[in-house]
Amino acid sequence: RKMHSYSHLSMFSRAALAAMDHNSNTDRQQKQTASGQPIFDLVKQRHGRKYYVKVVKEKKDYSFRVVMASLTIQCIRTGIRPQIEIPIGEEMPSKLRVVEKPSKADAIMRHQTRFQT
Repeated sequence: RKMHSYSHLSMFSRAALAAMDHNSNTDRQQKQTASGQPIFDLVKQRHGRKYYVKVVKEKKDYSFRVVMASLTIQCIRTGIRPQIEIPIGEEMPSKLRVVEKPSKADAIMRHQTRFQT
C-alpha cells in the first residue's frame, strides 16, 4: 500500500536530486585491494538460477550535497531567493487518456458477453 503522496514539485525535486547523485558518481573507479588487485563480487540473479560477476566500485562521493547546503545557507544569509522556473509545468497537457465511466448495466452486459461469439 502506498503510504506517502508527493506533490508534482516534490517529485520533480526528488528526481533532480537523484539525477545529481547519479551524475556526480558515474566516473567512479573500480575498488582495489591493498595489493592493487581489482575487486569483483559474485552475485546471484533474482530467480536464483545463475550467478554473474559484478565490478565493485569505490564509495560514492556526496560532496554535491555540501555544495548545495552552502549555497542554500549563502542565500539565506544574503536574503537572495533565486527565481526558479521548473521546465515541466502544470500547463502541459496530460498524456493520460480520459475514459468516460460507462453505466453499470452496460459494463455488466459487456463483462457477461465477452466470451460469447
